[in-house]
Amino acid sequence: MAQWKQVQLLPTQTLSELYPPSFPIDVRHYMASWIEEQRWEEFDLDDPSVEPVALELLEQITAYMQHLAHNNLDVVEKMRLQQVVRNMGVFRTQPLQLVRTVKDILRKERTLLNPPMFMPASPAHHFPPCSSPARASPCPSTSSPLPGGTPGPATTAAPPQSSKGALRDDSKRELDRLLMRVLDIQKCRQKIHQLQEELNWDRQNCETLQTQQSSGGGSDPKLTESCTNLQNRIQQLEFNGQAFTKQRLQLLQDALCSLEQVQAQLLRWLQAWRREQHLASIGATFDDNLGPLQSWCEQLLGVNVQLSQEVIIAGRDCSLELVRELQDKLTLLLKTLIQNSLLVDKQPPQVIKTQSKFSTTVRYLLGEKVASGKPAVVKAQIITESQARNLGQPGSLLTENVGELINNSAILDHNASTKSTCATFRNMSIKKIKRADRKGSESVTEEKFALLFSSEISIMGCDSPYSVQVFRLLPHSLSISVSMYK
Repeated sequence: MAQWKQVQLLPTQTLSELYPPSFPIDVRHYMASWIEEQRWEEFDLDDPSVEPVALELLEQITAYMQHLAHNNLDVVEKMRLQQVVRNMGVFRTQPLQLVRTVKDILRKERTLLNPPMFMPASPAHHFPPCSSPARASPCPSTSSPLPGGTPGPATTAAPPQSSKGALRDDSKRELDRLLMRVLDIQKCRQKIHQLQEELNWDRQNCETLQTQQSSGGGSDPKLTESCTNLQNRIQQLEFNGQAFTKQRLQLLQDALCSLEQVQAQLLRWLQAWRREQHLASIGATFDDNLGPLQSWCEQLLGVNVQLSQEVIIAGRDCSLELVRELQDKLTLLLKTLIQNSLLVDKQPPQVIKTQSKFSTTVRYLLGEKVASGKPAVVKAQIITESQARNLGQPGSLLTENVGELINNSAILDHNASTKSTCATFRNMSIKKIKRADRKGSESVTEEKFALLFSSEISIMGCDSPYSVQVFRLLPHSLSISVSMYK
């Protein structure tokens, strides 16, 4: 993707002349990292035997673009992406022309960027086509730097501001690879289904031929030869089906491993956003745009649902124990994602007086996936600082009532124009508060509390067992000070 980052800085007129209608700039943009990782230069354009590999690359490109179009809520953008897919159909009869076109585009880009200074990204991580056998690979540890100036587990210092863009690009590339893995699983499943249909048909024909042989046609050499050839074909189809079944299982395990890593990175992004929001209260710069994080959450939810469906389908051909293991991991990942998608978007004042109005806004990053019907209501309650610190700890229960709030519930409303789902508390007020013991003749006490927001939310598109589950979300805002006057 390093080359594409430089290409985007070229003049608009130059870019418009660089990409033909059959391979528009949209494809170059959305699949930048994947395109630069393929071994285009290794193709021999005069060798017809490599056409299936080129056709497989074309299938991956069109499948990903169709996926983007299907999940795009902007009607104009959706139609444009669909037209891009149709335009690329010209390569189906001549798949090597696709390779020739991409090689030509990449070479022109390098020429425009001055090769001695700008080199293309290394193709070391070649993404294999679906027909290639997959190899097992253990999940590597996730110690990469975090976005928003937050170091990963293996670092101790925040990256400089100039590196945030590169970190975002790395995260997007990992997410794109995850989406491509899901597409590979779907293609593998379709191939298995196709093989099974061919196998069923050949078995039926073989039974017919065997019936003819047993009824007196056994002396016909042509009939015997046809039956033998058909039996050999059935054995080959059975072998291929078993190979694709093993490949699909490996792809599922690899995709789940990748989902765990990408979601862990997302959770660190969310934590970094909260931390930067906290620093903004003391004057630090803060980008409060939650759009990229919301898109990331929605895509991971979609991946989880798709993988869950693929695991159920694959369960017909693998052990029940393994299916349950995969389902348990996906269920845990889904629960974690849903529980961490509620954020306090607009923080309440840091100092709040009792019986005075204040406002705050809670945003749910998976709002567009909330099931219709019963509205989701967010409720707020006030808790002590110690209770806030113990939230999520084993055995931590909010048994003590430390205060009473007025106007402490709000419905999650979806705004189609901003694509945000928020619950806004406009006139919340602390009616009373349980104060700590005062010393001497003190008339004013100041204690730290926190507002706790909770809701029960059902997500659409989550099949059983997820569809019958509701999740209690317990994120809390920054600590606030409540001043009480006697």
